[in-house]
Amino acid sequence: MQSLTQKLPQGVSSVGPFARPASGLVREITAWQVFGFNVMNANIGIGLVWLTLLGPGLYPGANLYLAVLLAFVGILPLNFLYVRLAVAFPRSGGDYVSISRTLSPALGFAVNVAAMAYFCLFVGLGGLYTVQYGLTPLARVWAAYSGDPWARHLADRLATPTGTFVVSLAVLAAYALLMIRGGKLYFRAQTVAFVAGTTALAVVVAAGLLLSHSAALGHIDGALARLGAGPVAPLAAGSAVGFSWSATLHAAIWPWIVFVGCYFSVFIAGEVRRPARTQAIGVFGSLTWALAWMLVVVFALSHLFGQALFANLAAVTPDKLGLSSTPAFAELVALALHHAWLAVALMAAFTVWGFAWVGPTAMCVSRCLFAWSLDGLAPHWCAEVHRRWHTPHRALGLTFAVATVFTALMIYAHLSLLSGMIVMFIEWLCVALVAIVLPRVADRRGFVLPPAGRFLGLSSLTWWGLLTVPPVLVAAYLNLTDANSGTSIAHQPKALLLWLGILAGCLAAYRVVAVLRERRGTSLRLACRVLPPD
Repeated sequence: MQSLTQKLPQGVSSVGPFARPASGLVREITAWQVFGFNVMNANIGIGLVWLTLLGPGLYPGANLYLAVLLAFVGILPLNFLYVRLAVAFPRSGGDYVSISRTLSPALGFAVNVAAMAYFCLFVGLGGLYTVQYGLTPLARVWAAYSGDPWARHLADRLATPTGTFVVSLAVLAAYALLMIRGGKLYFRAQTVAFVAGTTALAVVVAAGLLLSHSAALGHIDGALARLGAGPVAPLAAGSAVGFSWSATLHAAIWPWIVFVGCYFSVFIAGEVRRPARTQAIGVFGSLTWALAWMLVVVFALSHLFGQALFANLAAVTPDKLGLSSTPAFAELVALALHHAWLAVALMAAFTVWGFAWVGPTAMCVSRCLFAWSLDGLAPHWCAEVHRRWHTPHRALGLTFAVATVFTALMIYAHLSLLSGMIVMFIEWLCVALVAIVLPRVADRRGFVLPPAGRFLGLSSLTWWGLLTVPPVLVAAYLNLTDANSGTSIAHQPKALLLWLGILAGCLAAYRVVAVLRERRGTSLRLACRVLPPD
């Protein structure tokens, strides 16, 4: 599939204010790098923590395999649509470009800015999860095997708000320096993290299939006893709750979030080689990869521990076990192993899933800042590209500054993880609407679309837009009616109003900028009628 090209709209000259030079970014990202980018952004490791702890605990009667499959089927139209639009609009900024050029510049800006604010939450979350699911259990596992009291003390200190915040700042600072120094250096580090994270999952699967249930629980209880903590074997007792469709559908929220992360390469489309081939491999390859690992790991953990353990573990506060935090599946497997070095290596490798979001989401946010700046909607310095490293270094700096604020809000104000999902649902519905109307308005807007098939008189792109709407609406309903989602109308109305307020504020900000631009003799409406520079 070829990229969308554009005829200049009537009344827009080929020279003048909107004939901009090349962006300065370099198309050097390969299919393998896009695949790894989306896999790490999907964050299979943390997704499995959610699924195994929250699934059985918060949704009794949920079938986890079915929940994963339902989420996968539901997300397919949306991910396919993003691939089609990334090929049509191979520019930095992702759906900001497609929405602003097809529907409305104001809507494209407001929805994308609100979504990127939510993305900054996930950038900040990387440091928090590095502590919660990486360094803290790593220190605890080392203490259990070595008997070192300092390691136990370190685990307890890391779990405090201050300890978590300090480590989070260190993680964000390290990533900021890494990413500003250039894409090649970042993608080398991404490859190392991908291998380490995948190896950790492979060890979990091997242990789950090879270790016996009773021996594993006995070894875990012995290790916890050395830490002065209580046993978990009694939590594995009990029979499974009968199947529930409602619980299964609501549990599908969590794998849905994992699969959503597989399309984020569309936001860096301006730096991707051969967009059609690369985006297809990166998006659908990572989607299939995530599906396979989630099903296999859930099977291995169910074989080793049973779902009753995770259901009861989620209901027990950590202090009742004598621990500073609830052990997730990787820590339980590490404590079940009979080799100290293997247990420590497993937890060290699993730590990469804690900060896996930081790089991809920060790159997405910075590229959207870059795109807004090219259109005159953000400070001009956000579009500056470093001559040596070919990165929007100032946009990256701003991204990490905002992420630091969200880190503090999550640690000290307990801002909910999924609180901003309402923004994402609005964004996805806008993307679906873009696909529905684009074939009809392309000529009028001066766009020349690549050839596409037709069915019942409608373009295939329109059909994919229509197919995207029902699963997005279902997912929105499940989130808005689930007390555990963090974005429930009945249980978390303040979080819902906060993000809707952010969206409204973005619309107002667009209008203010538009008025200021018009007073200076330029028009945002005309600027958004041409594609950004390549």
